[in-house]
Amino acid sequence: MIRFRVQTAMLLCLGLTLAGCNQRSTPPFDEARAFKDVEAQLAFGPRVPGTPAHDRCQAWIAAELAKTGATPALQAFPDTVYGQVYRFTNVRARYGPKSGSWIVVGAHWDTRVIADNDPDPAKRALPIPGANDGASGVAVLLEMARVFQQQAPPIGVELVFFDGEDLGRGGDVGGFCRGSRYYVRALEHPRPALAIVLDMVGDKDLNLYYEVNSRQSARNLVERLWAGAAQVNAPGFIPEERHNVYDDHAPFLEAGIPGIDVIDFDFKAWHTSGDDLSQVSAGSLGQVGRTVLLYVYSSEP
Repeated sequence: MIRFRVQTAMLLCLGLTLAGCNQRSTPPFDEARAFKDVEAQLAFGPRVPGTPAHDRCQAWIAAELAKTGATPALQAFPDTVYGQVYRFTNVRARYGPKSGSWIVVGAHWDTRVIADNDPDPAKRALPIPGANDGASGVAVLLEMARVFQQQAPPIGVELVFFDGEDLGRGGDVGGFCRGSRYYVRALEHPRPALAIVLDMVGDKDLNLYYEVNSRQSARNLVERLWAGAAQVNAPGFIPEERHNVYDDHAPFLEAGIPGIDVIDFDFKAWHTSGDDLSQVSAGSLGQVGRTVLLYVYSSEP
């Protein structure tokens, strides 16, 4: 992801599907188990596209989803980035009602090939461990899948693990978000009513501000998500605008689909070799997991 403003038209509220007035109970989120999912991903090594670690992580994500009773769908596609040919794979799993309105909750599972922000020049050509930048969002999604197995969500939810998010260079938007771009291009009708993207959500010092482009696309939905955080003891959600970010929500916005980027872009170890397990807190994963689950279970079918 990079700092960038996505130019989108203002979108109106989405009607009954996301009205959010239902008082049904929200299942608990196991933050300790989510933290173990971060550990499991780091054990593979950097999940750089085209490497054995990337392949092993893809198989593991699919296997974990299968344990929840879902039938994982592997959305494989070729793409060329800066002259290099890749075969990316988005991993998808659907929960809840098969018809009616539905939403996407996504995160990228690949890791950056270079630590270009590292304070040590000697390490800038190395891949990042990706504990927060990649593994944290994946961990929240996997724990959500386990929750959905125990109590089906009231609306359709597709969990999407996007590949090829972090190959871009500098401010070149075209090198980023390859998996989410492909996913949006391949969408059929009915399209999702909303996409919630989780990125860098495990930082010990969690600061999740309104992302500017998200709030411009659907102010009421963004503010509803942040208001819910206050109900589930998630103080890391700060109801103030701070960053313009081009992330996996951007292809949805460009296609006219509201997208919310839940991202801590004040993460000091961003794109460095220091993005390791020491940067991640189970409590931060829990804040995000509880908040998104409240949003889902308070939505109307």
